[in-house]
Amino acid sequence: MTTNSAGGGIDVRWWVGFCRAHLHDYSPAAARFWLALALIGAWALALAGARLAQLEARELWQILGWSAIAATAAAFPIQIPRSKHSIATGDIVIFLLLALHGTSAAVLAASLEALIAASRSSSRLSSRVASLCAAAIGMTIGGSLLDIAQPWLQDHGLPHAAAHLAALAVAVLAYFVVSTTTLMQIVCLKRGMRLTPQEWFDRTSWVGALYLVSAVLAGLLSLNAQQFGRTAAAVGVLVIGVSLALLRAHFRRRIAEDEAQEARLAAAELEAEQNQKRFHSAFTQASIGMAIVSSQGVVLQANQALYALLGYNEAQVLRGAFSELLQPGDATLLERHVAGVAERREDTFSIELRCLGADKRETWVSLHCSRFDDHATTDAGLIFQLHDITSRRRAEGELRHIAYHDTLTDLANRNCFQERLSVAVERSRLDRRFSFAVMYLDLDRFKLVNDNLGHPAGDELLKEAARRLIACVRPKDLVARLGGDEFAILLEETQQQSDVVVLAERLLEALKEPVCINGTEVRPLASIGITFSDLGYREPDEVLRDADLAMYK
Repeated sequence: MTTNSAGGGIDVRWWVGFCRAHLHDYSPAAARFWLALALIGAWALALAGARLAQLEARELWQILGWSAIAATAAAFPIQIPRSKHSIATGDIVIFLLLALHGTSAAVLAASLEALIAASRSSSRLSSRVASLCAAAIGMTIGGSLLDIAQPWLQDHGLPHAAAHLAALAVAVLAYFVVSTTTLMQIVCLKRGMRLTPQEWFDRTSWVGALYLVSAVLAGLLSLNAQQFGRTAAAVGVLVIGVSLALLRAHFRRRIAEDEAQEARLAAAELEAEQNQKRFHSAFTQASIGMAIVSSQGVVLQANQALYALLGYNEAQVLRGAFSELLQPGDATLLERHVAGVAERREDTFSIELRCLGADKRETWVSLHCSRFDDHATTDAGLIFQLHDITSRRRAEGELRHIAYHDTLTDLANRNCFQERLSVAVERSRLDRRFSFAVMYLDLDRFKLVNDNLGHPAGDELLKEAARRLIACVRPKDLVARLGGDEFAILLEETQQQSDVVVLAERLLEALKEPVCINGTEVRPLASIGITFSDLGYREPDEVLRDADLAMYK
């Protein structure tokens, strides 16, 4: 590729050096495509710059100002919670520039936005140049289509406003297709793949939808600017900008909450995993509790590890029933499994049980059972191997607690409440003597506290309301936070409906007591709706619906 310039040829050593420095992972086809994109994009930018240079200073300053706004917005995209995608907020300004100031102004703004967005996601010069040039080419083509489509649509009888919106949508679609296709084509050429229309559509359709919505908003703003002056468009952009800023702040808070929740879950899962590893290590390398038991369940022999595990001495264990070392309910479960081994329906089994130590302390153990044939007798026995898994069960309990409890108030969450309510509904359907009631509570001034004192104050109000609700109900009653400022209480085995009404009045009295938050006295009020099981519910959603409706009666 290299010839000597002294011999009349063209020295392209610079291109070879550039490829080695910036396009080292590009295939030859990808490198050629990138070069063509860069050259055409440079031509589009030069053409736009030449046209902008011919404008009056006042209009040029307006264009530069709008472009600066678009560039600033590109530096602060809206991250979608639980997604790798983000929404660019400068597209409306770019399309408004296209509608009011023409193609050259939009090319400048779109190129700046693309360059800043690419700089945020990649440090490579090749990616930044490709994004800038793709935007310049796409907007040049889109702007040209706008100049052609709008007069054509008006000549064919479409009103000015409709023609303007339709032509702007066509231009934006062209910009979307060209800019996304060129960038995806580079990636596919690098990987030696073929870009198919279906793959392109699947990956970029959501971007096209956002572009079209932005185009409609920009079109409406430009029509208002044409009728009422460009100040109206500036006010509209300001309102949209404030709305997007508020949305971005909300999403950032949601993302922070999600990350905190995921960190807590990860810590609990790590603890459970570490406990499981310790369990395996102890089982294979250290002594574990072992006992030989007769077919009648009498302990014939045990090791020191078992005595240490449960805190008993040899005299207390030997010749005693193994079931006496277990919780009564778990002893029955073990007997059913042992019967299967004795009848040779199964050779071994493993089960997790609760043992009672000498100090009545409850210990979770993993018990593995297999047959033990003593050749000295004709009576085949069993061998039990016990390992302490209390810490693992505790970690699993913490995971269940996180999954079924609200992280702010530590009350039961909606999932937990729905499960308990489903059990109560089914039980009342099968047993008419069983009754329950559900209260649905809504804090009346929660939004006012959030708006005036901030979200931290609102969180403190929710926690205080939760504490007061817990203090007023029985230990067996379930208090849950369903979301936001909504709470629910499940009261099982209620005797008289009047008792539930009295409790509701007591709750209202407790909630309206003032509380000091950040130096401000707040008097929380609530609305309560009550429904009872004697209405013959079959689904828990029906219960919550009626309790919610009861608040407004």
